[in-house]
Amino acid sequence: MSNLSDVFKKPDPHKSDFIKACENPDQGSDVNIDIAKNIKLSELLRIEINKHCGVDQSELLEKCIRCISLMTGDKVFYNQNVKKIK
Repeated sequence: MSNLSDVFKKPDPHKSDFIKACENPDQGSDVNIDIAKNIKLSELLRIEINKHCGVDQSELLEKCIRCISLMTGDKVFYNQNVKKIK
């Protein structure tokens, strides 16, 4: 039986780009630029979500899913879940 500290030592192949960049800040500026773009896009989406007035519920849900995907750097999350609402 593995203990909890062993779990944190093993590399996780599913880590988001954001987490990888935080763990390796010398990785390069391309990752940082992508992270900055994702943060800005997620901010704009959060504004749209907060203004939700008369917007179709599926459209709002798609924006929420996209926002989560951008904030976590998880494109698979968006692709899998957006198919469910269409």
